[in-house]
Amino acid sequence: MNADGRLGMCVCAVIVAAHNAAWPTPARAADCNGNGVEDAQDISGGTSQDCDVNGVPDECQPDTDGDGTIDACDDCGTQLTDNNIDEFWSIRQSSTSRGNVLWFDANDDVYYYDGSTATLIQPRNLNNVDLEGVANFVFMLGSGANPGEVLAAWRRGTDFAWIWGNDGQDPRDAVYTNPYDPNRTMNPEDVAIADGCIFMLLQASDPVTSNLTLHVFRIDPPTGSSTLLTVDFLNVTQNGGSGALVNSLVTSGCKAAWSWCSEGNAGTCTVEPDLHYYDGTSTVVLDRQALALDFARGRLLYSKPVNGVVQLFLFDTNLPSPAPVQLTSFGPADKQIIDAQTDGRNVAILVGDAGGQNREIVLLGGLPLSDAGTSPADSPPSQAFPFQLDRGQLLWTAQDTSVVYYNGSTFQRVCSYGWLNDGYVAQLRKTSATGNDTEVFLFTGTPPDDAKQPSAPLLVQATASGNGEATVSWSTVLGATAYNVYFARESGVTPSSYQTLAGSGAVTGVTENRAVIGNLAGDQVYFFVVTAVEDSTEGPPSAEVTVMPCVDPALDGDGDGTPDCVDGCPNDPDKTAPGTCGCGVPETPDCPSDLCPDDPNKTEPGVCGCGVPEATTDTDGDGTPDCVDLCPDDANKTDPGACGCGVPETPDCPDDLCPNDPNKTEPGVCGCGVPDVDDNHNGTLDCLEDMDGGTPGDSDQQGCAPGLCGPGVAPILPLLITGVCLMRRIVRRGR
Repeated sequence: MNADGRLGMCVCAVIVAAHNAAWPTPARAADCNGNGVEDAQDISGGTSQDCDVNGVPDECQPDTDGDGTIDACDDCGTQLTDNNIDEFWSIRQSSTSRGNVLWFDANDDVYYYDGSTATLIQPRNLNNVDLEGVANFVFMLGSGANPGEVLAAWRRGTDFAWIWGNDGQDPRDAVYTNPYDPNRTMNPEDVAIADGCIFMLLQASDPVTSNLTLHVFRIDPPTGSSTLLTVDFLNVTQNGGSGALVNSLVTSGCKAAWSWCSEGNAGTCTVEPDLHYYDGTSTVVLDRQALALDFARGRLLYSKPVNGVVQLFLFDTNLPSPAPVQLTSFGPADKQIIDAQTDGRNVAILVGDAGGQNREIVLLGGLPLSDAGTSPADSPPSQAFPFQLDRGQLLWTAQDTSVVYYNGSTFQRVCSYGWLNDGYVAQLRKTSATGNDTEVFLFTGTPPDDAKQPSAPLLVQATASGNGEATVSWSTVLGATAYNVYFARESGVTPSSYQTLAGSGAVTGVTENRAVIGNLAGDQVYFFVVTAVEDSTEGPPSAEVTVMPCVDPALDGDGDGTPDCVDGCPNDPDKTAPGTCGCGVPETPDCPSDLCPDDPNKTEPGVCGCGVPEATTDTDGDGTPDCVDLCPDDANKTDPGACGCGVPETPDCPDDLCPNDPNKTEPGVCGCGVPDVDDNHNGTLDCLEDMDGGTPGDSDQQGCAPGLCGPGVAPILPLLITGVCLMRRIVRRGR
């Protein structure tokens, strides 16, 4: 070893570097409001609120409308619970009807909100097996037979179902008999409630095959007694079929439908299911290879493949002789159906590419409802219900994770996803006001405007299509036999008032979803509404839409064959619509309008720059967002400077690397706080003495930590350490 100990210095540097890499300096605790107290302590102590439960006090987050509630928690509605315990409801069935809400808490007690008061309707009883824990997949509140009435059903334990209504009676047991063995129990697995009727899927073991088979029962609400509806299908599942499919049970008007699997393996259906239909008296096979989707106002919506492409079908039980009718004609190159729902008047369809991505919601008739700002999430929080449609209103989670509520004419955001029914959205979300437990909220939206029937088209569009001509298109209304279009050059168009307005007119008896209206004044704004007609009954008008017809359809300034009056880019011969890049710019994935071509989530740098999500978080509360604050936990600095974050900028900080050691200004060999001395004068500093477990003066390994320089170089920084030891050997060899 060299006498001046330089090799020991090198090895020590390696050890210190390895130690520092393994144990980084702890970050300073966040204090966004600058009150000298950690954010977490502010929240836990109640000094600050954290309604969106993101660990950042509410006073540090945006409140655009200045109403005292941060943007992330606006539009939650009325908080129904505040009890320091988590609340739950079903992951499969709705928990709200007619402004009422049903839920259970972490104690498995069941509660009901009647529009003004929350009431405990059934506590858990550990001494009764039929009052054990509530299942979160069989738990529903639905409409009763008369206005203001609701019915509920839920499962407790594994074998027990309960029925309840707001008729003053206590919850009662559902009574059912195993069709294979009356002495054996059955498991409730799904439930559907509407219009005063309850249907339930109950699982039984087939004693011949030991298959677990789901059968459909109708439950009588007043008594809880049941009727088996699949009695004619008891033996058709002996080749492995699982019977009725969960999530396919739907009901309307005390009729019901479900998909039925007759062949399977280990609980998996190996054939396309049949569609069963119960008409109130008997059960029949309605269609083959079909999946029940929704049932409302007596209209059953289901899907089945046609030539390899899934299509939608309608079975309208309101007709005297109903028969399945194909509603859609999607092609192999079109986006494919992911899900569809109906409220009995409208049909909304969730479509996506072959991988289920790039989703959008379109209405029957082909009009897209969602746009770039409201496009549905590819991975929504509820896979069973990626969107909901009820009485002309919709709810879904958007790609940006916000929750979109469409009230029939306009979009708005609500604070979280939940259950949509009758113009209300019931939500479960956390609130720091009660210790961050999950509470129940009820958002009151727009009262549905569907009292008059048939309902108006959910969506209407108008475009200029020629000289003094406009094309009006609208979504299909189920049950409509014709449509009427009314227009004028003034707003306020209705079937009764349009004739009093300037430039008015009407086109009636239209049997398609579009009408071309001519003889209109060019360069004048026109207002249009559409009504649906069912037999001789005309419904209310749709929301008003506007368009300005063209004057001269022969004028084609860019010579692209598209008249200027309908050319979205009249001076660009290569484009007829601006697209993403705009007129005059070729459409490319990274067009000039995208200033962040390598960032799929941003088209402009914003404050944080491309590749960094735009955020408003300012942890240290110094007015500089974290994304550009190089000292995000230091309220006094936005740049490390010479002294580093968390250290005040002083003249001597660059020179004094040991500010807490009055005897050293740099770590040296032994580090800050440890003197570099050799008390025994053996050429090795005391801090390095005997690091290898040998004796002082050991010329082979002295100055090396155990395992660092001997055979089998240590795994920490192996190349660097190996190089150090090699250097040592070379030095010795040259002496």
